Amino acid sequence: MLSQMDNDQYVPIWTVANFNQVKKLTKDIKLITEVLRESPNVQVDEEGLKVRPNHKRCIVILREIPENTPIEEIK
Repeated sequence: MLSQMDNDQYVPIWTVANFNQVKKLTKDIKLITEVLRESPNVQVDEEGLKVRPNHKRCIVILREIPENTPIEEIK
């Protein structure tokens, strides 16, 4: 799927619709788009043609922290 992402990390919704598990449930592209729009895990573009993961930042880079700093203090 990563290889099909554009520069903004979008993939066409039809790519998701072609997953075997999705095809077992439905072939209705409008329904698939509607369900994707309701999901908090992905973002559908304004035209309703593409979808991308809804990433939250999970990496923080800390600089100039003394080695003996307790983890509790960093959290």
